[in-house]
Amino acid sequence: MIPYEKERFDPSDYPNYVSLEEQIKVLESLGIERAQQVAVSIQEWMDEYHMQAQIEGEPYYWLLMELGMPFYNEEGVILNYPTEVFSFDFEGYDISTDYIEILNGMLALAKGSCLDSVSNIREDITKVNWEQGDGKITLYLEWNGQEYAWDMDVYYDWIDSKVIGVLNVLLLEEGTQKLFYMTGDNGQGAIIFFCTPEWAEAFSEKTGLKLWHYEAWTDAQKEYVKIH
Repeated sequence: MIPYEKERFDPSDYPNYVSLEEQIKVLESLGIERAQQVAVSIQEWMDEYHMQAQIEGEPYYWLLMELGMPFYNEEGVILNYPTEVFSFDFEGYDISTDYIEILNGMLALAKGSCLDSVSNIREDITKVNWEQGDGKITLYLEWNGQEYAWDMDVYYDWIDSKVIGVLNVLLLEEGTQKLFYMTGDNGQGAIIFFCTPEWAEAFSEKTGLKLWHYEAWTDAQKEYVKIH
């Protein structure tokens, strides 16, 4: 029997290589305080499953995804959300509730802001054709005595990325300095921050991951209906 040979990892093969230790220092310098805490489990994965290429060869993604995950109980129910960064996969778990959970995760980042009055987030799934995997999900919320609605396109169990721009619509109406910025997770997910343009620029300079907000994408991202 040929003995198992551990896959060779050479940092010089990865032009973006950053050690996990250095990633922690960079995120802490940006004010992300839980970086050291979650890095303990990431270090264990890296050592046990030889994941240096994914974690250090393509830096920051794994660390930020772990930081952004909601906290679940043993039954898989969300207990609460992180307050520094939020992450989710665009392949949904249950699109009849996924949009609600995404907005709640984003709102947890913005505690103390004008969004504290957002309430009654809900989905209308009556326009979904479950067999064909298409249709519309209407996402509702109330804010400052006004009800808002957005239509999300259905494509089987995939999340419509327009949801990331929903709360920015309200922030832009209010004229606040902070908006929701995002970057990809090097796969099929999103990593989201609530920050100023200056912080987003500093983050991009230090990590090499570009942050952007949905207001800059297309006018279609801002479409909504006010319900009186």
